[in-house]
Amino acid sequence: MSSVKGALARSKSTRITVKTKYMKNYSIKLVTTGACLLFALSLLALAVTSEPDAGMPDAVTGPGFDLLATVPLPTTADAGVAVNEALNKIYTSGNATSLSGFDVVVIDGTTFATTTVSAGGEGANVDVKTDRYWAATVFGGSVVVRDGTTNSIVTTVPLSDCPIETTYDFSKNRVWAGAQCGGGNDPVFAINANTPFNVIAGPIGSGGVMGSIIANGANGRLYLTASGVSKKVDPTTFAVTSTAFGTVMAINTLTNKLYATGGNNLQIINGATEVIQTTIGLTYTPASMGINTELGHLYLANSAGNSLEVRNPSTGALIATFSLATFGDTPNGAMTVDSIRGRIYVTANIGGSPVLLVIEDLTTARNSRSNL
Repeated sequence: MSSVKGALARSKSTRITVKTKYMKNYSIKLVTTGACLLFALSLLALAVTSEPDAGMPDAVTGPGFDLLATVPLPTTADAGVAVNEALNKIYTSGNATSLSGFDVVVIDGTTFATTTVSAGGEGANVDVKTDRYWAATVFGGSVVVRDGTTNSIVTTVPLSDCPIETTYDFSKNRVWAGAQCGGGNDPVFAINANTPFNVIAGPIGSGGVMGSIIANGANGRLYLTASGVSKKVDPTTFAVTSTAFGTVMAINTLTNKLYATGGNNLQIINGATEVIQTTIGLTYTPASMGINTELGHLYLANSAGNSLEVRNPSTGALIATFSLATFGDTPNGAMTVDSIRGRIYVTANIGGSPVLLVIEDLTTARNSRSNL
């Protein structure tokens, strides 16, 4: 409970100090004249009920959002981000263009303390059934599997070419790895996520230069971009075909909906039939997207507008915008969402330095069920 210290005497003004449960003192000078005092006290009571940010000097809030922390990242682990909701751990990883190496940084979701893990640091992703996390070694020609609790290496799976990213498929219990260095026909590999961690299929030629990959945990399909062309891989025949929509950036496996961008358009797609259900024109191309399956929120990173948009995942209608411009943040990288804690993790840039933004969506599940 907040406590109010100091007596309200009949003087012309009274200074009230409020100490919240978060150990921050707020001191306000009030004029103690009847209704004016009561009104000021009401405003004060509202002000001190909000929680301050962890790791920030002052509270940073917006309409329905709270910037909990800004975590500095090394340039060797500033490209990808994944979350293990069960262990409350976040993983950031490097990119193939880095000249200083590739690492995985493990971030504690409570303290935001970081641990840098080497030997495989590209395109990390989480196996939610075993809590293991996978990462590609690029020039090492393999992917590394690590224990989510100890960070120790479980196994290394040899592949070919230059593996740059991984994505986990819940429905088939597979990990897909995308690689470059394929001479214009960069491959993907389907790997058994359990012992003996064998390669089920691959190398599967993409017909171009490998871009992003993402697996649909509802039916096992893999979506990728090859030289900018959106394609899919059949989980049974492993045939590669082009899609009728743009780059798939997020998937809601509960509703089996895909979220893609084609230019400055947001496309909402039925994941079973692959029919485009809705197309929403945007004024920018999203840097990344994420889905909160509990709140029914679709998040889009708008690097051009230094903001985060929240949209209805069924209609695409804009719900809210959280501006990051005041804080000097440009959300220009990858995103992942912890639906249990209502958090958005997005890589960003502050003054030329890479960071991970930890943003809490304060909307209650009760109020947002209409968006599902």
